[in-house]
Formats: sequence, C-alpha cells, structure tokens
Amino acid sequence: DADGVVWADTVYEYEYKDFSRVWRKQYSFGMLVWEEHFNEEGVCIRETEYPENGGSVVYLYDENGDPTTVTTYAADGSVISVEEAETDAEEAF
Repeated sequence: DADGVVWADTVYEYEYKDFSRVWRKQYSFGMLVWEEHFNEEGVCIRETEYPENGGSVVYLYDENGDPTTVTTYAADGSVISVEEAETDAEEAF
C-alpha cells in the first residue's frame, strides 16, 4: 500500500509434461496454501487446501472433473471428516 506494507504476496508454481499441466501450487507469503493435480487430459483430479491451522482439505474429482469426495485432515494427519458427492444432485456437496 502507500505506506509500503505488503498485504498480498502470491506466487504460483507449475509443472508441465509434454505441454500438459501436471500440477499447480499457490503460495502466500512463502507458505503453500493450495495445490492442484491434473490428469493427462488436463482435467483437475485433486485439489488440496492448506489452512493456517496446519491441517488440510483434499478435494477429489473423477476423470471428467466432477467432484467425488472432500476429506478434511487435522494437523496430525487424522481424518476429521469425509464428504461424498451426491451423484444424482445438480450440485455436489
């Protein structure tokens, strides 16, 4: 801002194989906060969010990019919750 205070510092990192994106990572102030993994067709099949509490939230998708599960982990790696997508609903979760 005008006082020289940095209020956002976002960095993205990518890996490609044969012109297809393999993964993308997002960092905020040097800390990993989000990552995505893609299949060979370029569809996101897994996203992981890393909240400040040290845990993680893993979003899984099928080969078409449709959501299948959301799993929330505590900082020690234990599972807090697992949500399955509803296949017959218009909106998952």
